[in-house]
Amino acid sequence: MSVVKKVAVLGVGGLGHLGVKFAVALGNEVVGISRQESKRQEVLNLGASDYIASTDRKQLEAYFGYFDFVLSTIDDDRANWADFISLVKTGGTFHIVGIPNGLFQMPVSQVFDFAKKLTGSVIGSPQRTQEMLQFCADNHIVSDVQVYPIDQVNKAYEDFRAGKPRYRFVLQIE
Repeated sequence: MSVVKKVAVLGVGGLGHLGVKFAVALGNEVVGISRQESKRQEVLNLGASDYIASTDRKQLEAYFGYFDFVLSTIDDDRANWADFISLVKTGGTFHIVGIPNGLFQMPVSQVFDFAKKLTGSVIGSPQRTQEMLQFCADNHIVSDVQVYPIDQVNKAYEDFRAGKPRYRFVLQIE
């Protein structure tokens, strides 16, 4: 497997924080991208070399055409896909694992004009899952979780809807 040098993880949440950890463990230069500027230090603590608040257009533009690989974990069909595909350099790859709920609209010319690859995937085979788990064990990669007792299930749901848990949340059943 060839190692990508410059990687962006778009959407550093429940899945994206693991994307940052994987990309760092593979020896890449990793930049995390999420909406909130308040996540900057958390993402840098995950091992990313930089952070982009996607609501800050100047921060995004500074990285246009920079990345070999962009991993998109977001599922917001209202996202500015034109800006996000602009992050990929000529010949690079934009890989989608967060599937938008509605219509996915991206300017096709940005993909074709610059020979960018648009790929996607869902869950892997049992063999690939085992390889991933072994990689996690070998590299000490674990999901960051926030635990809620089962009797606080309503609070957990409210916090989830408000985007508060970092990064996965777990209901603990005794």
